[in-house]
Amino acid sequence: VMVAGRAVDVPSVDAVAAQKARFSSQVWTEDRAAMSNFKPAKKGNPQEMIAEFHKHMETIADEREKKMREFSGRLNEERRNKQEEQEGLAFGIARVSPAASFSLAVSRLAGTSLELKQHFAAAADAYQKSYAEFITSKTGMNPGGAMVVWRMVDDDSQTPKPINPHEIPAFVYAPLTLTEVGGKAVVEAGVLAAFALLFMAGAVVAFLRYDVR
Repeated sequence: VMVAGRAVDVPSVDAVAAQKARFSSQVWTEDRAAMSNFKPAKKGNPQEMIAEFHKHMETIADEREKKMREFSGRLNEERRNKQEEQEGLAFGIARVSPAASFSLAVSRLAGTSLELKQHFAAAADAYQKSYAEFITSKTGMNPGGAMVVWRMVDDDSQTPKPINPHEIPAFVYAPLTLTEVGGKAVVEAGVLAAFALLFMAGAVVAFLRYDVR
């Protein structure tokens, strides 16, 4: 693990968060300039001006959220790839030890290996997307946006209806199947079998060369 940590540099969570914060500040600066340059095309009717302003702000918020989501996703993916490269190198070196290979095989068969963390993170990301789509379909607003826009309403019919809590999609985690776990454990089993054959061959050769005299 120490050798892999020296060989592959993985950016820290704080470093990634700092990059996101700097990018967010840059995007907000650009958005403020776009907000200040807003000029309504329809003047004279306050209701139409407010509706146009709301659409303008919503467009800016959607674009900002899209940029942040793409930038964050790229940084997270780069860090995750580095982590996987580091872990792969560490496990590759550790497989020199039969005890380490046995531990890796047993952890995979028991469903307690590091793949469990990656599988859970992928399931959580998928749920986050489905939840965002549900909120957007019900409220018409992006749940990830931080923009607050005031609108004028003429009557109570435009008031959003309350969301039924039972309609909110629930997060259901599906554990790794036996096929997925067993397929990944084949590599460790193969390494253990190779060690067994190697040591057996060495023992046979040593026995044949042994001189009882």
